Amino acid sequence: MSTLTIGDRLKAERKSSGLTVAQLGIKACVHQSLIRSIESGSQTHPNEHALRRIATALNTPYSYLQSGKL
Repeated sequence: MSTLTIGDRLKAERKSSGLTVAQLGIKACVHQSLIRSIESGSQTHPNEHALRRIATALNTPYSYLQSGKL
């Protein structure tokens, strides 16, 4: 299992995509406060639907963001 948290994985994928939190929020149709909460670790079990939207916007497998597994 990955030692990175869901927030760590999300932040790394967002940064590698060259997106700000606000840009990702718009692209994924989720509020940027949710993205910030996940990245900071205060939201450790985000809504599956929202996380799937974020994964799609980042062109990243949902399973990777969720659990660190591809």
